[in-house]
Amino acid sequence: MNDHPWLILALIALPVLMLFVSTGLSHAVAAPGEAAIAASLEATRAANPGWPWDKLDAGVVELGMSKDMVLAALGTPDNVIETADVSGSHEEWAYRKSKYGSVWTQRRDGVDHRYKHPYESVHFDDGVVTGWVER
Repeated sequence: MNDHPWLILALIALPVLMLFVSTGLSHAVAAPGEAAIAASLEATRAANPGWPWDKLDAGVVELGMSKDMVLAALGTPDNVIETADVSGSHEEWAYRKSKYGSVWTQRRDGVDHRYKHPYESVHFDDGVVTGWVER
């Protein structure tokens, strides 16, 4: 047995490694939970009382809205395409296509509010909504 010290080390290390993996200790960083997302939305609401929250809460996008307003209304896009030319910067925010449309859940006052929005993509010129494509 003295001829193979690496074998003894492997026999000891393997169960310890399996213990870390099986108990989840190898995953120390967690994704933000519902509470963090809700707190962020409430902080945005408190910082921007003049925004049209009735429309944003209903998942409605209008011409002239800022990117932050669209984030509050629809959530994070699945894909962002950025371009720039002499006329300025342009972005297209794409939302996942599905048979049932995009469903977004917003948690307010301890209640889940579900919205099915019709937007396939939202278009921005210089950070302001200039159009969108519906499903």
